[in-house]
Amino acid sequence: MSIENKKPLQGIKVVDLSTYVAAPVCARMLADMGAEVIKIETFRGDPWRETAKACTYTDDYENPVFDIYNAGKKSICLNIKHELGMKALMEMLAEADVFITNTRPRSLAKLGLDYETLHKKFPRLIYGTIVGFGEKGPDADSPGFDNVAYWTRSGFLMDMSIKSEGSYPVLSPTGTGDTVTGGMLFGGIMTALYQREKTGMGDYVSTALYNTGIWVLASMIMQAQEKYGVKFPKERIDSSPFSSPYLCADGEWICITVLDYLRYRDPLFKILGIEEEMSKFDIPTSAHMKKQSAQIIPIMEKAFIKKTSKEWEKLLKEADMVCGIMTHMKDVSVDEQAIVNQFVQEFHFRNGETCMMPCPPIRLQSQDAPLAESAPLVGEHTRDVLLNMGYDADAIDAMIQAGAVK
Repeated sequence: MSIENKKPLQGIKVVDLSTYVAAPVCARMLADMGAEVIKIETFRGDPWRETAKACTYTDDYENPVFDIYNAGKKSICLNIKHELGMKALMEMLAEADVFITNTRPRSLAKLGLDYETLHKKFPRLIYGTIVGFGEKGPDADSPGFDNVAYWTRSGFLMDMSIKSEGSYPVLSPTGTGDTVTGGMLFGGIMTALYQREKTGMGDYVSTALYNTGIWVLASMIMQAQEKYGVKFPKERIDSSPFSSPYLCADGEWICITVLDYLRYRDPLFKILGIEEEMSKFDIPTSAHMKKQSAQIIPIMEKAFIKKTSKEWEKLLKEADMVCGIMTHMKDVSVDEQAIVNQFVQEFHFRNGETCMMPCPPIRLQSQDAPLAESAPLVGEHTRDVLLNMGYDADAIDAMIQAGAVK
């Protein structure tokens, strides 16, 4: 294989003892970069398999919400509470570069899979973990999915809810906080791999769903502090007129984001045909404009409603202004821009069906975009993995009979 075709993590071995979404995302991204990822599952399999099927009302042979987070992995069903199962896991870890888990720390310690124990046995092993709320404090050992640890605890769901009769808090999007957190862990593990090249030693890499939620919402959390006094959700008139959506003549909305205020202020007013009206305001800076949003936004609304969204998009882009027609999630799968850049790719399921599969947002110039691969069925590679480790067929059969593997 030529160096041009060799993936950057080829030769790296990853043991993925994780479930649901956040940690599996990290392992999937490592697989995309060429790592061999062995997913350790119970005999039931990762519980996310069933949850994911309920998202699309499909079966094991067409399970896109599971495949997207587990593409390119090998699956082995291992009973690590059985002596032979734990022995096999330790043999995998002895050869592994990375161990990923999101099992709660207390359970890992009981199994002898905590960082301190494994580091003594395998000092070159990089240990990556995701927890819900952090490793200290009263909630350190509490379970936490992104719906609670990322979205709820960060304040987003409550503070972005528009209150009215019969209203309820905003519902969190499936797996979004998990995906961001998994990407953070990926970056940490890549840093640890780089560090190991210099020191020869592994490291402990961790992140928390709650911490990621705080970091992603950092600017809003800063503004919400008592000393700054910004309230959420913001009313329309509280937003900047230059960073708002506007309804157009065709019933579609267009969103503009103009941050270089002095450069684009007058050209935008000219395009909208409102120079005379805006000359009545004292708006030398964007802060001055924002303070008068209640008077300025209605003027801009009346201008935008006069043309279609496509007409406005053309005019604004010709003036080099950032804008976009507000689309729906279903539109992304057929968006030429997403397809030509392979942000989404055609994916083939085991049952012959296809869909457009979103892809991780990392590209290396030396590499083609990673192709979306199928996720493994439960225990699909149990025999292959054990054979590659040196077990013979009789030994594998004996382990199956003993309930150590499946």
